Amino acid sequence: MPLQYAGGGAAIHHCPDVDACWFTATAANRHEMDSEAAHASFAEVTVGATEFLLAHALPARQAPA
Repeated sequence: MPLQYAGGGAAIHHCPDVDACWFTATAANRHEMDSEAAHASFAEVTVGATEFLLAHALPARQAPA
């Protein structure tokens, strides 16, 4: 399942064999992360991916004065 947030993107994955979820993400500042396959639900892994993307977002541009 794809997720776009704060200028970056993530893919949410689920492995039915171990009933675990994880994400792979590339943030707006080009930091990358592959989480552990230890999340118990899609909601939990989505929160983790969103927090990562937000933590690595580019700073907001200021309007000229």
